[in-house]
Amino acid sequence: MKIPTILSVLLATSLAITAHTAPTTSSTNDTALFANLVEYDHKAAAALVAHYNNAVYDSSSYRTNAISTKAAASKDILPFCVAIASNPTRTRVYKNKQSCDSKGWTTLFVFTAHTKKDSRHASYPVCIGSAKNPDRSLIQTLKSNCDGNGWKHESTLYYSGKIGADNTVSKVHESTMIWQTSKPDRMMFYPYYAGDKHGWGNGRNLGYRTRWRLATSREMNILKADLPSHEAVNKKIKIVSPPDVATHRCVQNLIQVVPVTRVDPKKPIILQGKTLQRYVDWASRDDCSHLVSSSSIQFARTTIAKTGFTSIELVIKNKVYAAVSLRGDVATPEYYIHLALQESLRTGQSIPVTVDNKQKDQIVALVAGTVATFGGENTFNLAIPKK
Repeated sequence: MKIPTILSVLLATSLAITAHTAPTTSSTNDTALFANLVEYDHKAAAALVAHYNNAVYDSSSYRTNAISTKAAASKDILPFCVAIASNPTRTRVYKNKQSCDSKGWTTLFVFTAHTKKDSRHASYPVCIGSAKNPDRSLIQTLKSNCDGNGWKHESTLYYSGKIGADNTVSKVHESTMIWQTSKPDRMMFYPYYAGDKHGWGNGRNLGYRTRWRLATSREMNILKADLPSHEAVNKKIKIVSPPDVATHRCVQNLIQVVPVTRVDPKKPIILQGKTLQRYVDWASRDDCSHLVSSSSIQFARTTIAKTGFTSIELVIKNKVYAAVSLRGDVATPEYYIHLALQESLRTGQSIPVTVDNKQKDQIVALVAGTVATFGGENTFNLAIPKK
């Protein structure tokens, strides 16, 4: 198979740590970046999660609609936690973690990625390696093993998204630039970070499924205020796990065509998958056309009238595979709804989504026990209050 030209470039500029000429400068100790770090209140988050889980998943008799079990979390798409430390500034990547605040490390952000090759949605290997003194990670694209040159291989993921003109992978994905420098060889990996302005070099993108950062205390309190209403919706939603690759692909594709930013809880709408041309085309590409006629996006499928909280649910063959709960008649950024639905598919749980009342271009969500903030450049790069 011929590798696209862009992949050849990526291969040449992959983190060949021993051969690069990246600059070494004290400016890699970027004080502005460290000012962005979130002091995540683990105790408050644990209390919030415990309350939510008790309300939604408790199967006691007085909660007749409560869900006693949830769908199994995906084994093929996992979270990767990126942490930062100083002296020198460096990053570390931890597989299957949603927080990596420990032993001098502070969580920068979390991304999710395929850990098994999918010929349609995640075609190209990426390896993560580590080294000591100081402890740090590297990421090498187009390699499945990072052993060698003083590095120890830790894990492999697969590049999501379209990275070449002749690649059929969906172009819809998140990506972040990876930067590197030397003495010691290390990398910087953080959304929207202008590494070339801070002493880093050899930048290139890594594509993956979703990303978020840990919520501040202020953001956590926004979600907390809405949580009882989310609980009432989500204990009525039963999500099941995709039975095969075809179903998983089709659900992922259905997520990308959800077209709404505002849901009217008084007007339930069913949008049939067969009416969405992009979805039909992608289903043909991804060998799941047989599921199109039974696919639908259902708005306000589950609603609590007295609160106005409602849901968006993705259905194939009358089974729900991904869902979010949200306040009805409030504009919610569409793209972040997509990311929350991806997390619902991954975790097997309906995701509570609340719009930040101070920063409209971000949402706060509960993702498998973590209070997470999804957003764009401002979310990641503006100075974030510690509390």
